[in-house]
Amino acid sequence: MSCPTEELLLRSAEEKAPDLLAHLQDCAACRDTVRELEETIGELRAAAPTAAPASGERLLRLRPPAPSTRAARRLFAVAAAMLLAATGFAIFPSKSKPPRPPESTPKPEVRRTPEPKPTAPAKRQDFPERSEWISGGLGWLDQNQKADGSFGSVGLTGLALMAWFGDGHGDASAAHGRSIQSALVYLLATQGADGLLAQPSEPKVIYGHAIATWALSEAVGDGRTADPRVRLAAQRAVDYLLAAQNPGMAWRYSSKCGDNDTSVTFWAVGALASARKAGFRVPDDSFAGARAFFGSVTDPELLRVGYTFPRTGKVFVPGVNEAYRHHEALSAAAAAARLMMGDARDDAMVSAMGFLVTDLPSAAKETDVDYYYWHLGSLALFLHDGAESFNWAEWENRLLPALRAKRAADGSWEPNDRWGKVDAAGRAYATALNVLTLEVPRRLPAKK
Repeated sequence: MSCPTEELLLRSAEEKAPDLLAHLQDCAACRDTVRELEETIGELRAAAPTAAPASGERLLRLRPPAPSTRAARRLFAVAAAMLLAATGFAIFPSKSKPPRPPESTPKPEVRRTPEPKPTAPAKRQDFPERSEWISGGLGWLDQNQKADGSFGSVGLTGLALMAWFGDGHGDASAAHGRSIQSALVYLLATQGADGLLAQPSEPKVIYGHAIATWALSEAVGDGRTADPRVRLAAQRAVDYLLAAQNPGMAWRYSSKCGDNDTSVTFWAVGALASARKAGFRVPDDSFAGARAFFGSVTDPELLRVGYTFPRTGKVFVPGVNEAYRHHEALSAAAAAARLMMGDARDDAMVSAMGFLVTDLPSAAKETDVDYYYWHLGSLALFLHDGAESFNWAEWENRLLPALRAKRAADGSWEPNDRWGKVDAAGRAYATALNVLTLEVPRRLPAKK
């Protein structure tokens, strides 16, 4: 069963549908989302007055089941949260002050996170080792590619391909051509008749498919291969990604699942922006849906971007990475995706830059390390501010020492960041992603 829609969760809450309960037991992503919602619902119930309007009364009637039924309690929390999202946060106004009609309700004051004002031009530190780190990481990928050309999954193989492409290599490259050919053959072999790039056992197929589609589009658009099979596979992959989009919105783990999240949508938008650059047809409606979703998960007051809804808070996998610090990776993801779509700079983007430059990369503690945040932040800052900006210099002055601190002697990166231990991402994820981060100034156009 694919992840249920919010409507289905709400409709089935009081019935405690067995298929939904079984899904919650099996789906880590849904469990993670529900765990974050339980505290919110608990606080809401504790604060509820005796008299509530109809929406509040319905929420209060959704009593949690017996404590022994953990999955059912989680379903209650999700259903209650969906009702909360549908009715607004202020669902318990006092009797003496009835709510004003929507047309007279003032808009919340936008409080974007300010960027620090530079007192002097930032002096960019010199890191002559940068090219050496890229070469070492690509060499490690060569040495650790599996016999079938993969790195264990479609998504990781796509990341490795983009890392090789980002340093200017193609399938005819003397240094990495054989590895690139092997990885491309692997992706072609995984593509189904419908265009989906995935192994049968892979979960969260849209994640991997979007990354691999991005890699194939770059291979075609940047002339990294002349193999006509790659162009055909890229076209089919793009078509599948477009068909998998939720109507009027975005993407999550499976095709048209009715659910959306910021992280998967970032990779899908990147793939489609690369595809459009390569000459593939990408309708404007697809980007419009992604914009609509990013807008729907952006806190209108703080301009902070959530995961699946506004004010998501810290996103983590219980028992794996909850001890790691929270960073505004999703605000960076939304800003980078919107810039890749060609959106004009606005308050939400400026606020995202404020989050980034007030939370610079650090490897001082293991719980500070988040390669995914560093990558998304690098993309957003470079696209928004450009290579000669104060913010980019400040970011790189902290990013490069942090990457140096986590680099291993064999040219790879230790997979002990916030996400390296999730879904067997491992050293291939850490190495390919960090090489891509180092290549950002080479891969992306400078600020216009």
